[in-house]
Amino acid sequence: MNIYKTSFLSLIATIVKTLSLFIVNKFVAVVGGPVALTQLGNFQNFSAIIQMFAGTMYQTATTKFTSELSSDESRKVFIKNLLTLALIQCAFVILVLIFYVDEISFKVFNDANNDIVLLLFLLCLPFIVFCIILNSFFNGIQYIRWFIGVNIVSAITNLFLVLIFGYLWGEVGIYSAFAVYYFLVFFFVLKKIIIYIGCRSFLTPFYLDFTLLKKVLFFSLITISSILISNITLIVIRYIISSSTLPNNYVGYWQGVWNLSQVAMSFITISLSTYLLPAISKSETYFQVKKELLVSARLIIPFSFVLSISIYILREYLVIFLFTKEFMPMTDMFFWQFSGNVVKSISWLFGFVFVSRGMVKITVFTEVLVAIFFIFTCNFFVDNGVLEAPVFAYFLTAVFHLVLMVSLFFRVMKNEFQ
Repeated sequence: MNIYKTSFLSLIATIVKTLSLFIVNKFVAVVGGPVALTQLGNFQNFSAIIQMFAGTMYQTATTKFTSELSSDESRKVFIKNLLTLALIQCAFVILVLIFYVDEISFKVFNDANNDIVLLLFLLCLPFIVFCIILNSFFNGIQYIRWFIGVNIVSAITNLFLVLIFGYLWGEVGIYSAFAVYYFLVFFFVLKKIIIYIGCRSFLTPFYLDFTLLKKVLFFSLITISSILISNITLIVIRYIISSSTLPNNYVGYWQGVWNLSQVAMSFITISLSTYLLPAISKSETYFQVKKELLVSARLIIPFSFVLSISIYILREYLVIFLFTKEFMPMTDMFFWQFSGNVVKSISWLFGFVFVSRGMVKITVFTEVLVAIFFIFTCNFFVDNGVLEAPVFAYFLTAVFHLVLMVSLFFRVMKNEFQ
């Protein structure tokens, strides 16, 4: 399946996900305002870190190694090994965290009374890990319709639970919906994997392949660094903004811009992870890598530019439609944020090449360096009273990231195929 067909199917899923996130953001803005949006951001960052340690750290490795396996039988053995390892990890994480629910609740929500949200999240953690890893497996075996289907079902399920729980229990209901929606998605994913593997084969005992798992663990350092660094970075940025002399609710306005920005970027990331990651994993020459990169760039770069320009032009209407009039100050942040998105989409093209080739050291090093740059520049501009500090820092970080990726690509990739 080429990038155009893949991107079309990805576009359908992303549109559904985007509409879902827009409605959710609007609902959260109406129910709780900027404060609720900020706390939801904290919870999402926290939950992403916990999910990673519980097993979703293997999602990129799942796609890469599955795409490299040639037979269905080897793929079945691989995914059974990986699920076993991930679920063992998941059980360990739950047993450790279950005793610290009150403390974590206070750190995330500034309120220990929301411990029910974290309890629900921990109870549903095995289902989250199961769904995310298996959907990465569907991507690796190029069952794109299944992969897209899971994304659509996840978005719709999350939307309905947020609306229902939020209506019944307010802000706590909204956070709880984000904690439990994968429990329902699990049954859809379970049906698909049983179709592929077969019910009898799925339950057949097997031996753990520790050589394979060792390779997966090493490669997963890429996912660990990406998830851990990105989420910790956002938590630190949120702290820098909230503890500064910037206007009241500024962190909530920034969170709104960031959410909209990430929705826009999801159009890019789904296409890249669905097509480019497996395609470059299979590439055997430098010429093939450049060809796949060029094909992707011809679609991704113009699309990112047009999308960002459109959002910037319509920013005032989008804020009123997607949030409330209370969020209008965030319109001043759109220019630098979405300029950064255009630059970042180009740097991600090169970044996905390093990920797909399993270049762990380079990927982890660049993740750390870019995160430090973002935090440092944001803190510098905040200290110097720059009103648009976080978004201007984001733009400069995107430029820095692009220069870094391009220079590393031409220096490293030629040696990769010598």
